[in-house]
Amino acid sequence: MKKTDFLTKLIFSRQLVSVMNRTKWKELADEMTSNQDFNPKVRIKYLEDELPLGFSHLDWEWVKFGDSRVIEWMEIDSVKREYVGRLIDDKEKDYSEWIRKRLKANSIPFDESDGIFRILGYLSPTKE
Repeated sequence: MKKTDFLTKLIFSRQLVSVMNRTKWKELADEMTSNQDFNPKVRIKYLEDELPLGFSHLDWEWVKFGDSRVIEWMEIDSVKREYVGRLIDDKEKDYSEWIRKRLKANSIPFDESDGIFRILGYLSPTKE
């Protein structure tokens, strides 16, 4: 079975409605790589996985040029943490305002909670 057929059947069976398209994912990737001082950690839930991956750095080129249709949702951590030492708390810088402006400028729908921005690839009739 082709990947396209598999995705179509999965989307149909779960009654998902697309929120983001490839152009919007590319715009998001362009924005998230536009600040050399900030490489956000993200957590992604793929359509075919039961659980999301943990927060880590992302290859934004894959989002730009790969098959972004497989992304159910993505969360972006707005806080940059830099390790200082074992006995000293990490240095933190909040990029919430920067992320919020870029998402709004590109009309990318998002939810925000405690410095985490969630971008939905699909809407589901059931709350997850």
